[in-house]
Amino acid sequence: LLFSVHGPDAKIHAQQVGVAEAFEQTVEGIGHCVRLRPRGVELGMNITLTKGNVAHLAAMGELCWSLGLRWMNVQFLTPFGRATRYVAPDTADAAARTRALIDAWAGRMKIQVINLPYCFLPGYEEHLQGDLAKLSRHMVFVNNETVNLAEYLAQRRTPKAVCGPCPHASFCGGFYELDDVPEPPWLIAPEDLHRPLHDPRRHESVPAGFSERVRARLADDAG
Repeated sequence: LLFSVHGPDAKIHAQQVGVAEAFEQTVEGIGHCVRLRPRGVELGMNITLTKGNVAHLAAMGELCWSLGLRWMNVQFLTPFGRATRYVAPDTADAAARTRALIDAWAGRMKIQVINLPYCFLPGYEEHLQGDLAKLSRHMVFVNNETVNLAEYLAQRRTPKAVCGPCPHASFCGGFYELDDVPEPPWLIAPEDLHRPLHDPRRHESVPAGFSERVRARLADDAG
């Protein structure tokens, strides 16, 4: 079970997720889960690296440990939703910080790295094997479209000259291009998150009318 935490404190986390109180609520929830988890359930923290939090990756490792978690997922951005180069940190710099994190916690905490081409972490390939799980993982979108995660992301990767002799080329697929990423029709827009207090469906995970707007947009695109 992975908890998404994208900053070492309330301010940085809120800057990534847009909800001021999210950090305190998440940390409190992690504490309950650590205290009550049954035997055999592994708990961990997931951080998606952005320009706004990459410099705090070392502090995130400290936070993960202090919360009683012994597993950390470091996730690099992919061409998905609104993930663009304006949000993504420099890949080489982020990879160097990730190497430092792995070295700092070697033997004490499991570190998995997701969505990073193998060539950025030579000698650390064992930490990149979590991507292999995507081969058997499917996603279901709100428009009921089901796709295989590995196939979906492979379509958004571009092999380059350096990929030719790479032993991981058959699986890796190359580099993600974040310059021109079309927004999928199921993406929740900011206006969809506005829920008046009198709305009886304000506590639902999918905002009222959202599914109808998605169907209308899909119909317009098809036409």
